[in-house]
Amino acid sequence: MSHNHEHEHEHEEIEEVVITLTGEDGNEHEYALIEELEVEGKVYGVFAPVEEEGDLLVFRIEEDQLFEIESDEEFEKVRQAWEELLSEEQDEEE
Repeated sequence: MSHNHEHEHEHEEIEEVVITLTGEDGNEHEYALIEELEVEGKVYGVFAPVEEEGDLLVFRIEEDQLFEIESDEEFEKVRQAWEELLSEEQDEEE
């Protein structure tokens, strides 16, 4: 008796997400999604500049749309979650 077993495996592929924003100077700047964080049931994306050095940007992600964080309290919670994640990764490397 022979058995032919086929297995489907779902592998989560991280899709590279790059957004283009126009700065106050009128120039376009590309930012790549480097991390997604979940804070209090909401998902946030952390974006880093692609070509040049600069600040990280954080947006709330809802239904594949990006929203600016307008509340200082909300931003502070996301900042703390980001710092905790970096601290955990640093601990793992040591």
